[in-house]
Amino acid sequence: MKRLLPVLLSLAALTAKGQQASWQQRTDYSIDVTLDAATKSLDGFERLIYHNASPDTLRFIWFHLWPNAFKNDRTAFTDQQLRNGDTRYYFAGKDEHGYINRLDFRVDGAAARTEDHPHWIDVVKLLLPAPLPPGGTANITTPFHVKLPYNFSRGGFAGNSFQVTQWYPKPAVYDASGWHPMPYLDQGEFYGEFGSYDVRITLARAYRLAATGRPGPTQDLSDLIDESAPAKPKPLQTYRFRQDNIHDFAWFADTGFIVKSDTCRLPSGKVIDVSTYYTKAEKQYWDSSLLYAKAALRFYSAEVGDYPYDVCKVVQGPEAFGGGMEYPTITVIEPIRSAQELDITIAHEIGHNWFYGALANNERDAPWLDEGFNTYFERKYAHARYRNDGDVEELLYLTLERQKRAVPIATPADSMTDANYNLVTYFKTARWLEGIERDLGRDSMRQLMQAWYSEHRFRHVQPDDFFRHLQRWTPGSANEYKAQVYRQSALPIQRLRPRSALLTPLWPKSYSNYLAAPQRNAWLLAPAFGVNQYDRFMIGLIFTNYLLPPPKLRLLLLPLYATGPKQWNGLGRLSYSMYPDRGPKRIELFTAASTFSYNEFTDDKDRRFTARFFKVAPGAELEFRNRDGRSLQRRLLHWKSYFIGEQPFRISYDSVFTATDTTLALNTTKRDLRYSVHQLAFRIDNIRVLYPYSAAAWVQTSAYFTRLHLEGNYFFNYPKGGGLSLRAFAGKLLYDRHRNDYPYGLFPGRFFLSMSGASGEEDYTYSHYFVGRSAFEGITSQQIAIRDGGFKMRTPLLSQPVGQSDDWLTALNFNTSIPDAVNPLRVLPIKVPLHLFFDIGTQAGAWESGATGGRFLFEGGLHLPVAGGLVNFYFPIVYSKVYREYAQSMYPKNRFFKTMTFSIDLQRTSGLIKNQRLF
Repeated sequence: MKRLLPVLLSLAALTAKGQQASWQQRTDYSIDVTLDAATKSLDGFERLIYHNASPDTLRFIWFHLWPNAFKNDRTAFTDQQLRNGDTRYYFAGKDEHGYINRLDFRVDGAAARTEDHPHWIDVVKLLLPAPLPPGGTANITTPFHVKLPYNFSRGGFAGNSFQVTQWYPKPAVYDASGWHPMPYLDQGEFYGEFGSYDVRITLARAYRLAATGRPGPTQDLSDLIDESAPAKPKPLQTYRFRQDNIHDFAWFADTGFIVKSDTCRLPSGKVIDVSTYYTKAEKQYWDSSLLYAKAALRFYSAEVGDYPYDVCKVVQGPEAFGGGMEYPTITVIEPIRSAQELDITIAHEIGHNWFYGALANNERDAPWLDEGFNTYFERKYAHARYRNDGDVEELLYLTLERQKRAVPIATPADSMTDANYNLVTYFKTARWLEGIERDLGRDSMRQLMQAWYSEHRFRHVQPDDFFRHLQRWTPGSANEYKAQVYRQSALPIQRLRPRSALLTPLWPKSYSNYLAAPQRNAWLLAPAFGVNQYDRFMIGLIFTNYLLPPPKLRLLLLPLYATGPKQWNGLGRLSYSMYPDRGPKRIELFTAASTFSYNEFTDDKDRRFTARFFKVAPGAELEFRNRDGRSLQRRLLHWKSYFIGEQPFRISYDSVFTATDTTLALNTTKRDLRYSVHQLAFRIDNIRVLYPYSAAAWVQTSAYFTRLHLEGNYFFNYPKGGGLSLRAFAGKLLYDRHRNDYPYGLFPGRFFLSMSGASGEEDYTYSHYFVGRSAFEGITSQQIAIRDGGFKMRTPLLSQPVGQSDDWLTALNFNTSIPDAVNPLRVLPIKVPLHLFFDIGTQAGAWESGATGGRFLFEGGLHLPVAGGLVNFYFPIVYSKVYREYAQSMYPKNRFFKTMTFSIDLQRTSGLIKNQRLF
């Protein structure tokens, strides 16, 4: 292969021109713009010379007016933000919106009309007064006014800092495929025509300015001040910037910029002017930003070819900016408080001057051609400077691929989920190039990429251009490399090693070794701990392959030695998952088992006895496929059986009048089946960020009862964060009221529908974690499970708890967050959220003749979620008369804390809708 290299280089040079586009439009700009910091707005005038190098006569030109993407909440940008889980702009105030107006297009001096795009308010069609023939030019002018938005995406304002990007009327690209009008999006970048820019920016003298291109002579605007007025500080300053062979222009202004400048000599001897701009608050890490920028310039120039311009600038943006964003000769990066991360991020964004800047592909249709190529070199840079070998991204991508959620590299940016955009466009493409390098060798790969750059720079490049480039360099493998770009499966270089790996904290290096070289069979062995009132402290091990990427067959073993009863407890789960190419999205078969103590008894001789439960729960789950792979909706059909064994106590007394000389019989037939419950459920949920919801219908049946359930959850977002959650529940119980053959200790009331908070004894499927499952006094007795009616009050000391029904029950539960401004707990040194809850419901018994207590029960109070809702404390304050009478009679003192209840939600899912333990 190395012998053929000189021949291939010659062929590449001879044929490159014939294989790339023979024409390319050009746009030359002259723009004057003034920033009004007080109103967060721009007033500008644009002069544009549009060169028609195409073989076609043009009768219109599509223009991007991208500030209008921030005009209202019905734009393509807003829709994508919501789909990707970001509500910041959707709930923004009008003062944070942006737009562009006061346009008055003229073409060669003649007025020109515009037509709105049928779908997007940030795209218009400029109708040319006269056809523009091949080789002709059109002189287009227009004034414009821009109200800058708050920086929700790449540009705008944040306080008195301004990031002015995508701010001027800009023609869409016209190439051999036709016009490419597109709305502004956050996920999915740009495609612009090359040309020259001559931009004059006027703003208050207090600001320091960083902009695309080389600075030109400045113009003092003091002559605009009335000479007869008293002498005042000159308020305005004009800066001029020029640059050729670019396709965008951005600028940044801040009163607090610290500016560092130097020159950088590239390996070729070319000298670049380098500057970095940052604020005092970020000085600790950004003081080295100039060194990082120079290191990146030298590295990319050596690997790809000389930096395409003669000036390079790096700007620290505000916290609101998020991430980093590249523009020709200049990049902006959020505050980063890690020296290594800042170094690598600066390298990535500077690298875009090669991949996006000089090699300008359509980033919306083929984002991999710039983001992926640039990530390939960024990874080289990180390895050269920090020996970064671990790839968490590899495990995350292989998880997507294993679950059939990955998309091909060639997928357009706006057709991807956020996860795929990051793990496929960036990471997988970089791995694709690394696979080619593995086959070719490092030196040949470097020459291949250098030839790609030198032959195509300052051109619009397309995927087929690079595939043809590969064909010249690797004729025997090019078709396979191309096919990999269009396949959904993992790349050959991403295949897991066929060996096994054991990850354990006893050998910390095992984690880094695994990240550097993931194995096909990975297992985790680590210490594990547990606690409950009866088993006391438990210590043991966790042994599992529930890791990333998830294997088809997964095992979890968690043996725990209980120091209280001195016995072995624990749990385990075995599952097998399938992801078919057609039909269901996922099929999972599983079985789980667990055993812990659930009760204790201390006799008159101070002897302590504990009783344990045993549970085996096999089942299956089917997840239906969505037509849109970006959908956040899930539809699940779930079957599960619970086979429960319990050790009951049998207590007898020698005297019917005293409790002395008790006799305790503990049933130790551990394998006796006490009862079984079978459950079939259908659930649909949507974890979208705006107004998420879930709904479920399920039936439980056993030898003793049948329960029918319907449940719905909906969350109403508040503009400033938080929101109101609504839960609706309806249940029906069917059982034989005359039956009396229940096993010892198994009373029918255990299965009844309940308005009040469910105790551990009522958790008949053992699906919740209870500290003291059978406790009837003390703090552990105040734990509840939120189910059925969802009330928080408990009435455990009544023979029949308030709101219990053996027929039907329905309830509504409301829970709202309290804004931080009125949260009385905001004075605490840590942020503690506070909610209000209100529950109302009714049940069959309340409608029977002679019923007391009212037909509807209600309660309301304070809800304090801790650790993100893992633990929840409820303080009822107002409640129905029947609850009040119970509280007054049972808790004459400390009623506020005695009526308090709490829940522990170990199965809490991410998002705003909780898993209600239906499954």
